[in-house]
Amino acid sequence: LMGPFAWSFLGVETFMGKVIPLILVLNPRTRTVWWTALASVLVVVGIFVMRCNIVLGGEYLPLI
Repeated sequence: LMGPFAWSFLGVETFMGKVIPLILVLNPRTRTVWWTALASVLVVVGIFVMRCNIVLGGEYLPLI
């Protein structure tokens, strides 16, 4: 949570990929086709950043 990838984990993956889409889907005023499509794109971006965090986090520390 405080390492070099904290901004991508907390900011992009968690907030933009989980919290904002949840708010958009649960709010009755934003439960339209356009807002749902935006929420789904944000979820896909969050999943992509999660995969990048896993790969880059594994390559960040050297083996020896």
